[in-house]
Amino acid sequence: MGMYTGELTRADTVIVFGGTNDTEKSKQCSNLTLTVNFRENTQNTNVILMEVPVRYDTEVRPLISEQIVSYNRKLHKVTKKYKHVKLVRVTTSRNHFTTHDLHLNYTGKE
Repeated sequence: MGMYTGELTRADTVIVFGGTNDTEKSKQCSNLTLTVNFRENTQNTNVILMEVPVRYDTEVRPLISEQIVSYNRKLHKVTKKYKHVKLVRVTTSRNHFTTHDLHLNYTGKE
């Protein structure tokens, strides 16, 4: 999130789509702080922020689904006061992921 946004205007849109690596409880606070700072620094442009998608490799990290739901809930709370930010709910099914259940496939990215 260290991109230069000084030249962006209301005619521009930044789309932010992150993964699940930083949704663990121990990392949520610092990641949300970075996200809020990014929103504060991009008030001169439009931001589309995507929710973190669920994961299907839960046997590797059993609590990850609960942590993602918790993180997305917090993301909604810290986003609603920014008029230039739209938070998009991400709904995905198992067929939107690659065979290892972690990354989105072409259909999921579409």
